[in-house]
Amino acid sequence: MSKSLLSWKRLMLLGCTALTSVAMGSAAYADEDLETVIITGTRFDAEVAPAKANPDTMEPQTIIDRSYIADSLSPASSYVGILAIVPSMTGTDVNGPGLSDGAVKNTMRGLPDGMYNQTYDGIPFGDTNGPSHHSLSYFPASAIGTIDVDRGPGNAGNMGAATYGGSVNMFSEALTSDTQGRLLASYGSFNTKVFNANFQSGTFDAAVPTRVLVNLQDTSTNGALTLQSLTQVNALGKIESDLSENWKLTLFSSYTHLNEHLNDNAGATPAQIARYGKNFALQDTNPNLPTYVKYNEPVKWTDMDYARLKGAVTETLHIDNTFYSYAYTNDTFSARNIEQTQADILANTAEGMGGKSVPVINGVKQPATDIPGYTKLNAYRNYGDIFRVSQDYNIGDVSGQIRTGIWWETSSTSRARFDYDITKCVALGINPFNTDATACRDSSLSPKSSVHLTGKPDVNNNGYAEYLEHTGWNQYQPFLEVDIKPTDALTITPGIKYVNWDHTSDAVVEPKLLKPAQYSFTTTDTLYYLEANYKIMPNW
Repeated sequence: MSKSLLSWKRLMLLGCTALTSVAMGSAAYADEDLETVIITGTRFDAEVAPAKANPDTMEPQTIIDRSYIADSLSPASSYVGILAIVPSMTGTDVNGPGLSDGAVKNTMRGLPDGMYNQTYDGIPFGDTNGPSHHSLSYFPASAIGTIDVDRGPGNAGNMGAATYGGSVNMFSEALTSDTQGRLLASYGSFNTKVFNANFQSGTFDAAVPTRVLVNLQDTSTNGALTLQSLTQVNALGKIESDLSENWKLTLFSSYTHLNEHLNDNAGATPAQIARYGKNFALQDTNPNLPTYVKYNEPVKWTDMDYARLKGAVTETLHIDNTFYSYAYTNDTFSARNIEQTQADILANTAEGMGGKSVPVINGVKQPATDIPGYTKLNAYRNYGDIFRVSQDYNIGDVSGQIRTGIWWETSSTSRARFDYDITKCVALGINPFNTDATACRDSSLSPKSSVHLTGKPDVNNNGYAEYLEHTGWNQYQPFLEVDIKPTDALTITPGIKYVNWDHTSDAVVEPKLLKPAQYSFTTTDTLYYLEANYKIMPNW
């Protein structure tokens, strides 16, 4: 008999012995009551994963759906908190989730905000003095339906000013065919209150089948940091109309108002944290310090609006055009510097107070305890249009799609900073943005760091300016790209884009130069792209 057969018989014998032992054991306990334990499980459903990717993607991708945003995050959240789940992205808010529009930013693969792209419903948006963003200024979490994060530069049709670092693509909530609504009231830490009302009309006939979405949110909080409070109101409306079987018109508008108590400069120093606690930001007991809450108040307004027409000319020829506008206005009234060393704290003073920084009004020095401050205006309005055409094709065994189009945008920006004795302004109840501020204009930095302006029609109340400039741009970017599919598993996409960007600046007071300056320049470039996707299996 072979060794393998002997081994097999031994295995059978051991198995029989084990079964006999189990049977004898069962008989021994047959008269006892045994507890029944039922174990159940469900198969993992990738569709409900909080973050997922499409196997057809051309670069590393994360998709976040509405269920995660609504069910797993604070109702007060901003996109900074939503994106914290994305691989390679970081971002948090020290004032509480979604409760600060200051220096709260995400990073992507180590790149800071401003080195990657952000879009909303396909529209690139960002500041005009650098493509960075403000996390609360435009869209609270309730105004975001889904987010698609591409951790790569994308293809030629990927629009934006900083696409080389990747793209965070936010989308508004999809409209439904059935009527539905939801009301949310939330109360939490730091006296944070959120009220949200959302209504979807469902499909109804108004000359053509139409759907309407209205989303309203009101948020207020004291903030996790001392006296860093805010109120935010957002109103969003979206209308979709089916003009025909193949054509759809979408109208969208969103408006946000934000009022904060927040210093416009660096946060607390180690000495301040050691003395006042790690949650220190502002105080309301000593008006002789720049940390006084009434000396630090930004107010912001934003809106985004667009009209989108999308449809099919034939079964293989499609057109998509979006005309849009968005705006941002920041009226900041702030102390110049809230930082304190240990010596400053003991002396009840702060950096920049006393000495050469004593405010001067009409040539008269104010008390050394008066706080130097300033107003800062940053206001811009952008208009643009994104036009896309796509054509499906089949040539022998090769299929694919040809895509072409153009992105055009124009921008106009006003930026200004004026010096004031903020102690006197607050004591007199003067807000320089809407009240004559002659009684508290600060000339202590003039002539080295500011310029006295009079008789300028575009100067707010005239005054001592550190800068006052008007900038703008006109740019266009046509592109062409082709999907080539020699097999069902392989997609190759070459592309090309041309960039033409005209910049202009007309400054009454140029920053640092402190004199009028006008200049312009044009950036042009031709960019080449190549992407490929090979699916080893349909789901790989």
